[in-house]
Amino acid sequence: MSREFDVVCLGGGVAGEAIAFGLQDSGLTLAVVERELVGGECPYWGCVPSKTLLRSAETLEESARARVLAASRVEWNVDFPKVSRRVLWMARNLDDTRPAAAMEATGARLFRGEGKLNDLRTVEVGGEQLVARRAIVIANGSTAAIPPISGLDKVEFWTNRQAAIPRELPVSLAILGGGAIGVELAWLKVDPATLEAQPGVFGAGDVTGLGGFTHLADYHGQIVARRLRGLDARADHTAVPRVTFTDPEIASVGLSEAAARAKGIDVVVASTARLHPPRAGEILGELVLAIKLGTPLKTLADIIHPYPAFNRVLGTSLGELAEKAASRR
Repeated sequence: MSREFDVVCLGGGVAGEAIAFGLQDSGLTLAVVERELVGGECPYWGCVPSKTLLRSAETLEESARARVLAASRVEWNVDFPKVSRRVLWMARNLDDTRPAAAMEATGARLFRGEGKLNDLRTVEVGGEQLVARRAIVIANGSTAAIPPISGLDKVEFWTNRQAAIPRELPVSLAILGGGAIGVELAWLKVDPATLEAQPGVFGAGDVTGLGGFTHLADYHGQIVARRLRGLDARADHTAVPRVTFTDPEIASVGLSEAAARAKGIDVVVASTARLHPPRAGEILGELVLAIKLGTPLKTLADIIHPYPAFNRVLGTSLGELAEKAASRR
């Protein structure tokens, strides 16, 4: 059985959702194929449950500090079943009924099952063939990479999915991999501006290899939707923010020092005693905008940061950078 749509999107994660909302009322018909849960990795096994776990730990840490700051005695016991229940609730109890309904409310048609790309215009799912008249979008996300370690198959191991919504607290835990989340990317080669692999075939999110971030997949979905509507939208990857939600948070944007030097850029470096202030991800917005607009260092160094806000740490570093840059002229 064959059915025709203007656009067929392989993947109902954050990029697929952004495309559905971006094409709403456009007159273009859209089919979205999803084998698991609408919304993708982040709300069920990634950002949302992991940050809920971190918040529980932060609350206990703050309680422990109360004895130093404000109380003579603080007593509590870790109730991990309570933590687990809240994490699962925040992960929508692994139920995508509401996001699926929201997607279909845009006019998109959701097909459940594993999609197979037969050719550059046809996706097969559940015995049906979905034919794209205008474009195919590949936004199938990523999955956990299982390292080829001898004996690993003999033990019960977790991927990020089990770790993000644990039902019990392990006595000990060994973590393999130093990234925020280990992912296995398909690396579909696309034009980084248009996100097209070839005419009528788009890539969005992790599959492009341009960055494994939920916010980037959402951005890609918006760009793809605009291009499908006939707009000359182009993606700009010069200022993609990156945040690892450890305690304290680690945040960055732009090129690393090594990457900048490799490109032949004249680099100056500044450091401060407070390299990792709390809420670094929130502070980063100022630098994202600066890189996006190409704001001169002299202008950035002249920004007045409110006292005693955490972002005052930027003032010191930016001032030092501006002085170093000026001395080279």
